[in-house]
Amino acid sequence: MIYSLTKNPLVGIIVPIYNTAEYIERCLLSILNNTYSNIKVFCIDDGSDDESPDIIQKLVASDKRVVLIRQENSGVSVARNKGLEFAFEENCEVIGFVDSDDWVHPKYIETLLSGIMDGYDVSVCNCERTTTFSNEYCDIKNIDIVEYDLECIQNNQIVKKYIWGRLFRRSAIEKVRFTKGININEDTLFNIITIVSNNDLRLCWINEKLYFYFNREKSLLHSFTGQDLIGFIKECINLLSCICEKNKKSFLINIILTNTFNARYISKFEVDFLKNDIICKDLLKETWKIVKKDKIKLKNKFIFRLFSIFPLLYRLFRIVTDRTILDWEKQQKSLNK
Repeated sequence: MIYSLTKNPLVGIIVPIYNTAEYIERCLLSILNNTYSNIKVFCIDDGSDDESPDIIQKLVASDKRVVLIRQENSGVSVARNKGLEFAFEENCEVIGFVDSDDWVHPKYIETLLSGIMDGYDVSVCNCERTTTFSNEYCDIKNIDIVEYDLECIQNNQIVKKYIWGRLFRRSAIEKVRFTKGININEDTLFNIITIVSNNDLRLCWINEKLYFYFNREKSLLHSFTGQDLIGFIKECINLLSCICEKNKKSFLINIILTNTFNARYISKFEVDFLKNDIICKDLLKETWKIVKKDKIKLKNKFIFRLFSIFPLLYRLFRIVTDRTILDWEKQQKSLNK
């Protein structure tokens, strides 16, 4: 059910923070300087021991739209959940997430909000990954809003995986929370739960680079393990039992299989490879039983079968589709010597 919004809805932006003093002011100013001004920025400090809270406190003193919430170090999922609680208490009608080392286009909120105002539950934009900061932005004139179905979501990594670069209608995520204890893909899991738990969820894609993802060596993205992925996969399998619609089941099974192949591949370069490989084999068997029982049509069923039986084929697939994989393998081998 789509709930109508007010003419000028309050948009809550949740920013989890942990020791990003070098980047946090840049991030927050990019949000505060957006062309759409009816916003609240909820800064959740997750036990930082650098100057991040002091920098935020200065912005709080100069801009009433900034709210600082502090907690003991509990992880990004707990921080985002706390941000959601505060956003709901403040009656935010639309909610988004920005990582504290990233920044956004001056028309980020205005452009994404146009999708929500058009009746969509989730509005997603394109992003740019970068290692350098620039405040030169392309002009946004004509906004092209494209509706996405499950297959489109499956084929677009930005839409499927990341929590940033999008706005949510409050009604779509009011009962959704981030899963504590998931160290990788916690945002993907949030998106999946949002998609499968809503009837007739409408998602749109705006192909404009409005979100700037800053690649830095110390980010969590560079440090996940096969075991981290296994935790995510198990949560997805548990979620399968709650889904009745076949299209949604197929969507989720694609994600489960792909990540299980990836977990086996990553684990090969870790000391607990044999243990993780056995777990992954069991997860694959469990998933295939569901596929067989429900007679779910999978577009890539034959390829998935081959990857299940011959893990080396998946490695070759990764190498062909991403030439940086060989460099990553060399790095992993040197680390595990």
